[in-house]
Amino acid sequence: MGIFWIILVSLFKPAHDFHVSISQAEWENGLLKCTIRVFSEDLEMSLQKDFGADYRLETALKDERLAKYVLKHYGFRQDGQMLKGEFVGMEIENDLSFLYLQFPLENAPASLDVYNLLFFDSFEDQSNIVNVQCGAVLRSAFLSPQKNTQILEFK
Repeated sequence: MGIFWIILVSLFKPAHDFHVSISQAEWENGLLKCTIRVFSEDLEMSLQKDFGADYRLETALKDERLAKYVLKHYGFRQDGQMLKGEFVGMEIENDLSFLYLQFPLENAPASLDVYNLLFFDSFEDQSNIVNVQCGAVLRSAFLSPQKNTQILEFK
């Protein structure tokens, strides 16, 4: 009888109660280097919506679909121009995935328009926090499906 209850409880166990991604971007030596931390389960689910139910996060680096997905949903504009991003890689640690991007940006920006649309089409309670460090100045954007972009001033 005990095994029955364990199986029953595990079937109805929620994955996690909140949906949030946190990214850290730092400008240094002509590059805006970014790390995005997301729940692996959320990332895999979103990728499966776009690329099919057989898509697995563990094999995501073997093709370009993960890079295209992330760069489509995350980035920066400066003076109305999109910065061209490059997907550098990914690491998976327990329930979290760390996504690494970089954006060439010759000079430290006076301002940046930040956007992060990750998972907004999957979770109505999704929040994305983007922290950007330029020299000694740190600015943060709190993004949601209702407000998915924000201008950060650094001077």
